[in-house]
Amino acid sequence: MNSRERAVVELILANEFPGAVELRAQLDFVQVVAKWGTDPASVDLSVLEGASRSPVTAGVIPVDATVVDETGSPCGEILLWATDGYLSAIEYAWYVDEPPSMLPDIAMITTELRAWSGRSTALHCSGVFKREPVVATNAILHLALVK
Repeated sequence: MNSRERAVVELILANEFPGAVELRAQLDFVQVVAKWGTDPASVDLSVLEGASRSPVTAGVIPVDATVVDETGSPCGEILLWATDGYLSAIEYAWYVDEPPSMLPDIAMITTELRAWSGRSTALHCSGVFKREPVVATNAILHLALVK
């Protein structure tokens, strides 16, 4: 990961939830393996051998990471994904017309722990940019309905 990607992941994982310790321990083992099609700010991650598996087995990490613009208005969000207990993607979902060219500076991101039962409540759907199925949470479905 580059320094901006790592800073964003560290900011999200600074929140305490079951499995956060193991996910933070994966940071030194994470590498970016692919960009999401034409979206340069969203990437797939792979965790190298030697990292601890997290009990957060699949879906979006239970932290709301809202991106705000210079006026403080929400303009996007960062979704951090896990698969099989390992960090698997950083997704930058934007609410504006033009897609971002990179992840925002962490000063533009606010985080809040979301209520979490310890189990994934995700739904499976086909990914837009990925060939394999991805997991979409109710939050993403909500955003699609709101926008």
